[in-house]
Amino acid sequence: MSQEDEMKYKPNFNIRAVMVNPVHTLTQNSTVAEAAKVMKRYRIGSVVVTDEGKKPLGIVTSKDIVIRCLAGGFDPQKTKLKSIMSKPLVTISDTTNILKVLDLMVNRDIRRIGVVREGKLVGIVTVSDILKAVPALYENMMKEMMLAESEPNVTFYEGYCESCMEWSDQLTLFEGRLVCPECREALGGGPLGVG
Repeated sequence: MSQEDEMKYKPNFNIRAVMVNPVHTLTQNSTVAEAAKVMKRYRIGSVVVTDEGKKPLGIVTSKDIVIRCLAGGFDPQKTKLKSIMSKPLVTISDTTNILKVLDLMVNRDIRRIGVVREGKLVGIVTVSDILKAVPALYENMMKEMMLAESEPNVTFYEGYCESCMEWSDQLTLFEGRLVCPECREALGGGPLGVG
């Protein structure tokens, strides 16, 4: 990733902060009717479809049920999830930056992404989950920007002050010399970041 891209994703607000867990799953041989019952019971818009070993294969949303099953004239009591699921389930690490996830969703035209930690599905995140978090993300970004502006970008050095010859671990460059905070003030440097 380029340095410009890194700056684009600078606020370290990872997806773990907004993901929903636990993830509700059903096996690929479960029926559409079973999925609808799980969605109703937990007030969710999707279930992750797994194989018998719990490996995620895809996802079924309430929209999939309406469009791919009901509108197609299929019986939800007999139709298996494997026949209507969207696959594969797109996944990202739980440490992925929230802006990267949003970019991925926009570029791939997907509304839900599985969140994994060490290869295990630990959550799910939707576009609406991210949009709910945007005000907090914006607030964090503004705080970081204000902090960066208020704190001078000062590099401290360790060694002997070139003015008083005393040891200091807070030497700064002032008028071409490394000086301690006391000598800096005595030389008219004022507080750090000024002069």
